[in-house]
Amino acid sequence: MATTEDRLSREASATVQKGARVLTPPARTRPTTPAEQEADTVQVWPHLVVIEFLGALIFTINLVLISTLFNGPLKELANPDRTPNPSKAPWYFLNLQELLLHMNPALAGVIVPTIALGLIAIIPYVDRTSRGLGVWFYSARGPKIMIFTTVYTIVVTAILISLDKFFPLKANFSAWLSPTGIGRATSTGFLSFLTQAVGGSTEKGQTEALGTLIEVIVGYTIPVICFLFFPVLLVILLKLIFKGIDLSEIIISLFTGFVVLYAVLTFVGTFMRGTGMDLYPPWAVPPESTGG
Repeated sequence: MATTEDRLSREASATVQKGARVLTPPARTRPTTPAEQEADTVQVWPHLVVIEFLGALIFTINLVLISTLFNGPLKELANPDRTPNPSKAPWYFLNLQELLLHMNPALAGVIVPTIALGLIAIIPYVDRTSRGLGVWFYSARGPKIMIFTTVYTIVVTAILISLDKFFPLKANFSAWLSPTGIGRATSTGFLSFLTQAVGGSTEKGQTEALGTLIEVIVGYTIPVICFLFFPVLLVILLKLIFKGIDLSEIIISLFTGFVVLYAVLTFVGTFMRGTGMDLYPPWAVPPESTGG
């Protein structure tokens, strides 16, 4: 004959079988001893300091050998009366100089770099997962995502730079916004009503309004739209192509796009900008000239 304890035990067992969660105590682990902690620690002295010293010594020896065997490609002293054409920034700033050709200087030189560095800085606060820390390709599809992002970034950047070369926005909007008689306009542009609405009926007011509208549209609005649209499009394509992609992989893709964009803009500014900062194929860039 079953007792009350047996009946309660069977009811509890049935409840567990129906899907109730059971808390189990964690497995006990043996605490590590001070000797084991010491064995698992890398000391700054002498291990780290010796490695850094050897690295600095090897770098210094190589630098001395290279500077002894090869003459640096130095140019003549700067002459303010004969400035070089094109006048380029150091290579690590050529990406920003390339941006200066396509948008407002404040946006290209200050706002965009600050926002980009800020977004990179907040990555650890957005992606709080511990999976794949310090590993770029912690998943099997990581290389595929990187290749897709690299190709996407190169193609989009090349198209945008080419459009600005063969379809210059500033010149076209100047023609579209100019009323007859303003600047070199010989006919009224189809957007001239905006200039007349902002500048009024006087020629001076319309001229000032024309410059302001061109700067707002070409210098700010269109670049900001591009900066927002193409990363969002990249994320949408990633979710469509790579089913089940997680936040960490999306962030890795966006960071890859940032690095590739930096490299592409540096390449274009270094090897494809010639006289007057015009765009040329890398094999047809004219030699540098000097202005007087």
